[in-house]
Amino acid sequence: MALFSNTMVTSGLHGQWSSDDLNAVWGSSGSDVFAVGNSGIILHYDGIECLSHGDCDDGLYCNGIETCDIGNQTCLPGIPVSCPDGQICDEDSNQCVIARMFRNNNPHQ
Repeated sequence: MALFSNTMVTSGLHGQWSSDDLNAVWGSSGSDVFAVGNSGIILHYDGIECLSHGDCDDGLYCNGIETCDIGNQTCLPGIPVSCPDGQICDEDSNQCVIARMFRNNNPHQ
């Protein structure tokens, strides 16, 4: 699991995220990494991705439900939602919707 994803960082507290800017990162190994941020936040990554299925949930519907391999403490990807022909998965409504074509990708034109 990456410690950083764009501006998001994991605190090693399983599912808690922070968007604080970071000033420094230090680690003694890949499973013992610290980062400090502008607001005084100190983050620690302990090498454990998950202890329960909820720790792996990325909040996205269309890529399926992530699960935790508790024995290995690693997150496993979900199975993407399979929509019927002519439909696409819509993250905003968390369902399959009829695929429509829009001019300039704008549904209001």
